[in-house]
Amino acid sequence: MFESRDLLLGLIGCPLGHSLSPALNEFLMSAIHRRGRYELFETPNDRLGETIQALTSRGTAGFNVTIPHKEAVVSYLEEISEVAQLIGAVNTVSVRNKRLVGFNTDGVAFKRVLEMRIIDMSGKTAVVLGAGGAARAVMLYLIRGGVQNIYLFNRTAARAEQVANYFLKMTGCQNILTAPMDAKAISNVLNSAQLIINATSVGMWPHIDQLPYQFNFDASHLTAVDLVYNPLETRFLQSARAAGAMIVDGLDLFIFQGIEAMKIWTGENLSQVDDKQIRNWLIKKLKSYGTD
Repeated sequence: MFESRDLLLGLIGCPLGHSLSPALNEFLMSAIHRRGRYELFETPNDRLGETIQALTSRGTAGFNVTIPHKEAVVSYLEEISEVAQLIGAVNTVSVRNKRLVGFNTDGVAFKRVLEMRIIDMSGKTAVVLGAGGAARAVMLYLIRGGVQNIYLFNRTAARAEQVANYFLKMTGCQNILTAPMDAKAISNVLNSAQLIINATSVGMWPHIDQLPYQFNFDASHLTAVDLVYNPLETRFLQSARAAGAMIVDGLDLFIFQGIEAMKIWTGENLSQVDDKQIRNWLIKKLKSYGTD
């Protein structure tokens, strides 16, 4: 029996095959001794409004938002946090007295990932692949962390220019250079960079043989981060590791953004949660999917 105090949570996006979100959130609810369930809602573009309305009417406490709805969901919300507004994308929605309030937990999660690996980007150069909501969350953190230069590469150059101009207007950051996703141009920039982040969905399950960039030089001066967590080590990260770079997979970021979302939904601080224990649990889940 589902009681009124129980949490009803979910994820909207498309596709959602083999998402670890139910496993992560069930673990978090257990850790804070809350009953509830977390469901996946496969939502094509033309059904976004319908799905949001259904979730709101059934008493949902909140839901996560993933590709391709992080930007489109904003128009359905009554309120949006300052950070989500700056990023222009929402990945977490809280339902408060049937009012939809949007947040973005990607940036703070990315910050924690770099901090736990003692990576300080102040005065340094970063390369960001992709210009969607996740990329913008990463860029906002990098700008606030004092990064000197950001090179933004995107399949559509006009989209990259739009994002760069947006951050120029919103943050005053002057050092964002853009270019289409060209391997030679990326290679030239990486010579003077310290960090490269794949913020695209390229290489994500089920398209695990794809990669946004192939390393073909000594990359020992680089840290390569992939926001994709399934598979755990993407072909992008395999290529970076073979070239000598330090690699950071997307699983810790996934965990930290989930912890931040659960804080928003419940008001709990979750300080008792062991993120390493969660990571080991989720790695076992990934292996059961046969994606390693």
